[in-house]
Amino acid sequence: FFHSDLDLEDLGDFHSRTKYEGESQSRTVKALLIVAYSVIICISLFGNILVCHVVIKNKRMHSATSLFIVNLAVADVMITILNTPFTLVRFVSSTWVFGKLMCHISRFVQYCSVHVSVLTLAAIALDRHQV
Repeated sequence: FFHSDLDLEDLGDFHSRTKYEGESQSRTVKALLIVAYSVIICISLFGNILVCHVVIKNKRMHSATSLFIVNLAVADVMITILNTPFTLVRFVSSTWVFGKLMCHISRFVQYCSVHVSVLTLAAIALDRHQV
């Protein structure tokens, strides 16, 4: 499967044959990352909070499927608040600046939200199959 002469350090940008280094990001790339992540964070918060608000306020939507969708929205809000901004700062600064505790919390939230989303989608599929 593996070639013995393959060195992972030789893997980089295949077009220009240069290695990727986080500190070599230009100001333009950093600015685009900040704008893109900011737009994603705003849209995610707005959309997921709107979903939660509509389902909670509308009594007709208090069904199992709607509550599963609220569960997905809450998992997305957790990722948006407790993971995405820290990932942006890590990409821009090329290092983790928030300390060991926040590193563990951010990673836990990331994995927890992924598992919650997968299990909720499985529950929705099972519920739809039963109906």
